[in-house]
Amino acid sequence: MDQRTLKVLEYNKIIAMVQEHAYSDMGKALVRDINPVSDISIVKSMLDETTQAHSYIAFAGYSPMDTFPDIQKTLHRAKIGSLLSPHQLLEIGSVLKISGRVKDEIGKYPHPQNIPIIINMVEKVQRHKSLMDDIFRCIESEDKISDYASPQLTNIRRRIQRANEKIRERLNSMIHSPHFQKFLQEPIVTIRNGRYVVPVKQEHRSSVPGMIHDQSSSGATLFIEPMPVVEANNELKQLELEEEKEIERILMKLTDKVQSCYESILDSLFILSRLDMIFAKASFSQAFNCICPKLVSEPGFNIVNGRHPLIDKDEVVPITIKLGKKSKALIITGPNTGGKTVTLKTAGLFVLMTQSGLHIPADYGSEMGIFKGVFADIGDEQSIEQSLSTFSSHMVHIANIVEKADDKSLVLFD
Repeated sequence: MDQRTLKVLEYNKIIAMVQEHAYSDMGKALVRDINPVSDISIVKSMLDETTQAHSYIAFAGYSPMDTFPDIQKTLHRAKIGSLLSPHQLLEIGSVLKISGRVKDEIGKYPHPQNIPIIINMVEKVQRHKSLMDDIFRCIESEDKISDYASPQLTNIRRRIQRANEKIRERLNSMIHSPHFQKFLQEPIVTIRNGRYVVPVKQEHRSSVPGMIHDQSSSGATLFIEPMPVVEANNELKQLELEEEKEIERILMKLTDKVQSCYESILDSLFILSRLDMIFAKASFSQAFNCICPKLVSEPGFNIVNGRHPLIDKDEVVPITIKLGKKSKALIITGPNTGGKTVTLKTAGLFVLMTQSGLHIPADYGSEMGIFKGVFADIGDEQSIEQSLSTFSSHMVHIANIVEKADDKSLVLFD
């Protein structure tokens, strides 16, 4: 289709409105890529999928879709064996969760034979429930692996807890000792470089044997790890290293499971994004009280009470306009602000919408034919860049249209 015409007829604004009904970035991207086509079989298929999704929404009262992340790059990382982070695994888990939810929701539709395109797509979506359950069982958040992700991790964390308690008991005993308190800036236990330390006055450094890990900005306080807890701190550090190693093993195991399901999850992701796009079209249809026009093979249209979707529904004046078959041309006359331009734009926009698989805001009985091309010269087309007057700009554009248009084109002149 002529790109200039798409802009003149404000087709891109309609696509932007449809896009608002998509939940995911992938679905929104597919909506952005919608373009009119002139193959009647493709147009029929696109209208059918919109109609079937609309039927589901009319039954359920809502779209079955929900937001989900684009995990293509994450899946590629898993495919090449790169360790996935908790955040990345949770994103995969959310996609699997949405996959199951969509299957369950659409499975409630009582007449599946009426929505075969949707059913066929949903049947190809895989749940991978075992993988999803493992991900949500092992990962509590982006920053925390569950204590129960594995028996080994449970055991290690219990030992870490006991080691922490042991160190704190020793240090608390020291800082509450009357003899030891006079060496401290304050009787507290803190952490420096991952080690438990106490704040010792600079002048009493020699009175508290141990390792210095930090000092205050003034230099008056030294943070010392007393010798009685050095070994316990070493044990704690070793346990923390074991914890890190076990977490890495758990994440690698989950990554391997994702890798084994790579193709299936990727296919499901693409189907979900396409379903998101289809239901966005259907939601737009419902929001604007649209209908699926009857397709006819010959170029032409019969629009019954068509309402331009960019005009407020409380202000728009419906139009009925017919072209084609016996009438190959139509001249619209009338006073200024009489609605001539809106009528032209409505007719052209409805052709573009239909050939994009979108329903049109009109009444039942409306018919739309398929045009090979749509061309429009509407409004003030003065070209400052080319130093052309308004009239000259129109003439250049019209000459270009005459050169490109054929007997299967819709040409709109205002």
